[in-house]
Amino acid sequence: MAGKVLFAQVLHSHQPVGNFDHVFEWACEQAYSPYVEEYLRTGRMPLSLHFSGSLLEWLEEHRHPLLDSLRRCAAECDVEFVGGGWFEPILTMLPRRDAEGQLAGGARLVERLLGRKPRGAWITERVWEQNLAGLLVESGYEYATLDDSHFAHAGLDPESLAPRYWAESDGRLLAVFPASERMRYLIPFGTVEEVIAELRRYRPESGAALVVYADDGEKFGLWPGTHKHVFEDGWLARFHAALLAEADWLEPVTLSEAFDRSESGGTVYLGDDSYREMTEWALPAESQAQFLRAAGELENDERFAVVRRFFRGGSWRAFKARYSELRRAYARMLAISQAVGGLPARKAGKAVRELYRGQCNCAWWHGVFGGVYMPHLRGAVWEHLLRSERLARKAGDRRAPAVECGDFDLDGFEELRLNSTRLSAFVSPRRGGHVFEVDWLAGDFNLTDVLTRRFEAYHVQIRECLEAGNAGGDSGASVSIHDLQRETRPEHGNYLVYDRAPLESLVDHVIPGGWQVEDLWRASLPSEESFRAGGYELARSGRSPKVVLSRCGEVGGRGPLELSKSIELRGGTLSATYDLENSGDEELCFTLGIELNLGPDFAIPAGGAPRGTDVSFFQSGSELVLTCEPKRLSARLLAPDSACAFWPVKTVSQSETSYEICVQGVSALIWWYLRLGSREHAQKSLALSIEPA
Repeated sequence: MAGKVLFAQVLHSHQPVGNFDHVFEWACEQAYSPYVEEYLRTGRMPLSLHFSGSLLEWLEEHRHPLLDSLRRCAAECDVEFVGGGWFEPILTMLPRRDAEGQLAGGARLVERLLGRKPRGAWITERVWEQNLAGLLVESGYEYATLDDSHFAHAGLDPESLAPRYWAESDGRLLAVFPASERMRYLIPFGTVEEVIAELRRYRPESGAALVVYADDGEKFGLWPGTHKHVFEDGWLARFHAALLAEADWLEPVTLSEAFDRSESGGTVYLGDDSYREMTEWALPAESQAQFLRAAGELENDERFAVVRRFFRGGSWRAFKARYSELRRAYARMLAISQAVGGLPARKAGKAVRELYRGQCNCAWWHGVFGGVYMPHLRGAVWEHLLRSERLARKAGDRRAPAVECGDFDLDGFEELRLNSTRLSAFVSPRRGGHVFEVDWLAGDFNLTDVLTRRFEAYHVQIRECLEAGNAGGDSGASVSIHDLQRETRPEHGNYLVYDRAPLESLVDHVIPGGWQVEDLWRASLPSEESFRAGGYELARSGRSPKVVLSRCGEVGGRGPLELSKSIELRGGTLSATYDLENSGDEELCFTLGIELNLGPDFAIPAGGAPRGTDVSFFQSGSELVLTCEPKRLSARLLAPDSACAFWPVKTVSQSETSYEICVQGVSALIWWYLRLGSREHAQKSLALSIEPA
């Protein structure tokens, strides 16, 4: 008698912390609710579902009918609810204390809202490190799913994998199921007949084989063209009918049933890994472009097909190296976690919850999904982390000292943190004396949350399409977002501009020759690198939130310039005073320009004269106001006798549907033309005052 195929479907549905209510609603309308309704109408076979904590809490808060439908599934059907991290964190990036708390909180939420204590865990983005096995078992979980590529990269043959394996760490054994990448691409983009044929391929001569499909619920309605394909054109209904029609050899099961009915293929030790596409996105952009180009050139080489399963890209942790903004946020998250962890349990509740919300994964990486390029998601991370820090200080009755020292951005060097009653400012003496973070404390708001313009591997395709005069774009057919051909427009090419260094504030530009406004947004000001990016000496810091930094450097090869800048916080005002001295024998003529970078919630002051692409020029910088309507703040910039210019920081990034031009922040340059004779002094100053609008 021929054997059977056990088929376990695991659908993962998630919306990020900080996403807009209308996006949650749209996702429910287009994907989650229609899927559950169709399942109740035509399916009702065993099924495993994972809904993230942020999505479940939104459903509860808004009393959404989908939550009642899920409870109906639990009552009437053989549906298993899978647990995981409460707010969908990447578990490997968390301190163990937080990872344990996230896993426990996720399980409690599922049990409270859906009445089922989860046995299995969803691994966010399938980012795996072997020590997760012990962590998950100690947190009460018995099994998890990973991609079959995890096992292939560890040397196992993906064509002859066992139904499951044991992953071991700290003497604990966690069952791990290999989920089929081929099924990920077939469902729901292949025909129903192709999916059934693929499942039939696994049918053994006797006994039972297991096929696991584990992927995103968003591909059933949210991905381009899928709502029409899956629901209006009837793909899902036909799929359910086909599964029921093949009952003589095909048996749907939940993961828990698959766990109970299958035997382990042994113990495996899997490397740091994720699904195949994620490992490619984690590579440095230039390496990623080379990797994809080489893989494309070798695609039809039979020898490459044999060895390709041993190849993978980078580790998910490498995103913190690719994006310095993420490394800084990570460093701050660790410090805040430590502060929260030091609180008595009875006082820590609200601070812990805010910390966990700030650990939601979506703004911490970038691939086919906008991720770190989405300002509202980055802003949500900062809001929750800073609120957690504020609550922890309040619960611990701890007042921040005026000046703190430490490696606040994990670059291996010491920085300074200045604290006033309303602001915190982080200063890096090593990086040009830059201010790399300014926080409005009462509003839990990072004023300087700006994303630097960087090369991304897909910019190669944009340039190639523009050079070839090919707009690209899909015909509207339902395809995987990994195969989507995005439309390219001429304006995309205008913003493929890359900054020389991460965008920070109080960046000193000493410009010995001529320059143009065009140089501003092109990030090509011909300024002296020693002042712009060199190390500054820490001359003085004391009990008040003030620091004095100094540097001596050459100006255009004509002579030395002594520059001292004093950075101070007073209430809601950040001020900088520059003392300059020509310590050489020749006259020095140069421009002193001070660069500021603020987050995308700020609006460029009105009344500026347009100069080139997106640049607004102001002849007098006596006082200018930048409004921040989302936070109901205003920023008043005072820089006597200066000229200044503002421009939006715009990036071109890919998303699930298209290439997007997105405003990542507002840049400003305030400048003075100076002529200093031998031993002559000059002093210039600016102040940025933040206040409620």
